This record gives sequence, C-alpha cells and structure tokens, in this order.
Amino acid sequence: MKNLILILYFLLPMCNFAQKIVDVKIKKTGEIFETYKKDKSFRDGIYTKFYIYPKWKKKEITGYYSENKKDSIWSYFDWQGNLYKKGRYENGLKNGLWTFHTFNEKHPSSKGIYFNDLKTGIWEYFNENGVLIHKFNHSDNQLLYYTEKQDCFEEQANDLIELTDFKGLVLGGEKSFHSYIGREFRYPKDAQWNGVSGRVFVNFFVDENFKKSDYSITNNPGYGIGKEAKRLIEEGPVFIPPKKDGSYSKVKLSIPINFTLN
Repeated sequence: MKNLILILYFLLPMCNFAQKIVDVKIKKTGEIFETYKKDKSFRDGIYTKFYIYPKWKKKEITGYYSENKKDSIWSYFDWQGNLYKKGRYENGLKNGLWTFHTFNEKHPSSKGIYFNDLKTGIWEYFNENGVLIHKFNHSDNQLLYYTEKQDCFEEQANDLIELTDFKGLVLGGEKSFHSYIGREFRYPKDAQWNGVSGRVFVNFFVDENFKKSDYSITNNPGYGIGKEAKRLIEEGPVFIPPKKDGSYSKVKLSIPINFTLN
C-alpha cells in the first residue's frame, strides 16, 4: 500500500503539467486549429481553413502545425472542393514531393521535389490531358524536354533534339499559367473595401539564366493590386526566353492580369 501511495504522489505533479489541447476558431479568416498555449495565435496540431462563404461549408486548406510551423502533408482546394495542390512541409518549409493540379484533380499539371522552399531536381509538367509537355531540371536550370504540340493527347518526341531556335515559353504552358493566376491570386482587402478592380500589366525581364528582374507595373490603381500582381509573377512558373542559334537571349515581357470583383 505504501508503494502505491508513493507512486500516486509522484504522478499528481506530472498531471498538473499536462498540456491541454484546445480548438481555436477565427471567424474573420475561416480558420480552425489546435493549440496548447494561452496565446491563441500559436498553432500546434490539426489545421483547417474554410472558405468563409458560403458559411464555412467548403474546405480551402488542411494541414498540420508543429510548434507554430507547418509540418507534414498540406492540401489546398478550390471553391468547388477540387484538390489543386498537395505536398509536404518540414519545419515550416516545403520539403519533399509536391503535386499541382491547375486543370483538374484527375491529372497533375506538375510534380517534383522541394528542398527548403525551393524547387530542386527534375520536375515534370503536363497539359490538361495529363500528357508530359515539359521537363526541367531546377537544380542546374536546364530544359530537358519540350514539345511544340502543347495540346497533344499522347507523349511526343523531344523537339529540343532538332530545334536550335524557339520563341520562348512558360513552364507548364500558357493554359496552366492562366489557371495558376486564377487559383493563386489573393484579392487585396483594401481593394475589396474600396471597390477597386481593373487590369494591370506586370513588366519584367527574363535573362539567359531564366531569372526575372526589373519589375514595373502599368495601369496600377493602387490599394495593393500592383503588389499582388507582381507577387503572382515573381512566385509563379519559370519563363524561358527565346532561343536563337542555340543560345538564349534576354527578353522583356508584359503580362496582363485582371482583378475583378464579383
């Protein structure tokens, strides 16, 4: 009996230090997550974000936090509930396999490996039919496979073998790029509150190493729209400049982006 009393005596203080997990719900952002701290902004555990309209019925993001940093598998969904990207985080950074579905959930539009938030190694890019159209090594910045037949229904021969010149491209194709813009843009709150919409042009250069630089915005109405348009291009797919006589040449591009309030 004395041994039992001693065991219980030592267990009681340990119970006092047990972490209590509570669910936090933030109505303004549509978030529900777990935490064990009094600070309700600290996330640790299962995380879910809903589209606020209509009435939290559709999930936008599901994932997991470890000590306030993204961890494990995260999934992102569109308004219709279709998965459009999924991948792994470690210590708050993208690490591991990521798959994107800019066309539909059935076929991936691109897939490859992230290391510390950067694409690395060979990535594959597919058209809306699920057919490979580009292959690119992000570690050494090299285009490995390309076909001029972007809407093909079966894999084509590698046109890089015979072509020394081409007009340039965006990895994944133009259709995938436009779908990316539609899915990833975040309408600035200031612009929403002030009823601001419009069409802006993001101007920038792409050099021989496929690096974007010297951004400028035309027709910028302010309220954060120009900044968001630049972010979409800056964080978006790789642009490959024209190739002439076997060499890439620096080019200036101007991409229009529409911001429209529904």
